[in-house]
Amino acid sequence: MELNPLKYLRLFLITILIGALLTQLNPTAQLERPGQVDLLEYWAAAKLIETSENPYDSEKIEKIQRAEPTTGKTLDSPILMWNPPFVAPMIKFLGNLNFEEARIWWTSMTFLALFLSIFLIMIAENFTLTWKTIVALMIFFPAVSILQFGQISWILILGLATGLVFSNRQNGLLAGLSLSVCLIKPHLLYLTYLSFLFSLPTERRFKFILGFLSGGAILAASAELIAPGIWNQWLAAFEKPPVYFKTPTIGSLMQNLIGAQHGWVVYLPAAITLLVLILFRHNSKCAAAMRDPIGITALSLATAPYGWVFDQVLLLPLVIRLTSRRDLFLPLTVIFLNIQGFSPWMPNQDDYWWYPLVLFALSLLKNNSNRENINKAFHR
Repeated sequence: MELNPLKYLRLFLITILIGALLTQLNPTAQLERPGQVDLLEYWAAAKLIETSENPYDSEKIEKIQRAEPTTGKTLDSPILMWNPPFVAPMIKFLGNLNFEEARIWWTSMTFLALFLSIFLIMIAENFTLTWKTIVALMIFFPAVSILQFGQISWILILGLATGLVFSNRQNGLLAGLSLSVCLIKPHLLYLTYLSFLFSLPTERRFKFILGFLSGGAILAASAELIAPGIWNQWLAAFEKPPVYFKTPTIGSLMQNLIGAQHGWVVYLPAAITLLVLILFRHNSKCAAAMRDPIGITALSLATAPYGWVFDQVLLLPLVIRLTSRRDLFLPLTVIFLNIQGFSPWMPNQDDYWWYPLVLFALSLLKNNSNRENINKAFHR
């Protein structure tokens, strides 16, 4: 009887998967129900928008959150919404719901957005759904984190996935319009915006800019219409911005390592990255990386001034790309990295700064292998 090594490898991976999921189900490290924490900030802000009050007022936010009988009473401090007012049209409906209703609706929308994003990414990039991809997606810990915290990052990945579809169809206007929803957390994709622009033909770049700016203008105007004065309220709140959050980014890591009590430290990696890309813009590898929105998103997340584990859901297209390959090295590496996301030895949000960096390095390996195959075919 001939042995099938792949069969035993799959059995081994399923065993690891079950172990990882059991670890994640540890009640000391897992929320009892999805959407119990960060959703409070959007729900409370929506309640204030509904009554024509300031959604960035910390005292009023705390009062609403403390009155919530499940999670609100257990908070050490109120959870404030720092998103710019672009987010107002997307959360307004929460103001008409109690928190339990909001949690159910929000969790359902998150599930739907994740599945739809996977579908759109597969269409956009013509990826093959392999068993390795399925395993990697099942243990994609940023998606689990979104569900745990009830975060709004599902809108980001849906906007990115839709943008990829239109970009690959050379529709710059709709690509820019789709990507504009990511302005609810504008800093995360600062390199991705540029990559979309450079990946399009020169004659279509103006339409991308037009679509992106038009989408932003529509969101901004809608926010002001829904909550008059909200932009001034947000600017007033940002007179003392949250510069000392511990997040899984290189800037935050630098701030912690050197003990610098200066907010500008978290912006330093982004500034250096932009400078390097400008200086080496004529380098073939650098230019190829900048024309790849999927790969460069990983670098953008790693060097952004802020960004949490749930925001790393934007790496979903790259995870699908790397695990869709026929070889085993890159897919199994991604699966291993995703398993590490459930490790009990990394209990803090800021422990995950390595994930986008390693995925970016793997994307470069993938690009190099593609170039080698093209060169071999050319010389054949």
